[in-house]
Amino acid sequence: MSESDRDAEIIADLQGRVTKLKQQVDDLQSLYDWQNYTPEQQVALQSELMAVEARLMQYWAELKPNPAPFWQAVRFGGLGLLLGALLQRLWG
Repeated sequence: MSESDRDAEIIADLQGRVTKLKQQVDDLQSLYDWQNYTPEQQVALQSELMAVEARLMQYWAELKPNPAPFWQAVRFGGLGLLLGALLQRLWG
């Protein structure tokens, strides 16, 4: 199994968890008044949801390529080659 397949599985799993947790929170809010929960239960539900969402965002950010360093190297490297060739013709 390739790394991208593994990452896709992890993301799908985390998205499923987030969806399930959001549905559970929605169900709980519709079945009961939120005030009937103890503050500890409220915090536990919110913490679990936030942790799963944070993991999902972390994996998503790791999968997005960041092309900026590559294009900066191409741009400035190419500019350096052009300037070097120009200077060599002028004073070479």
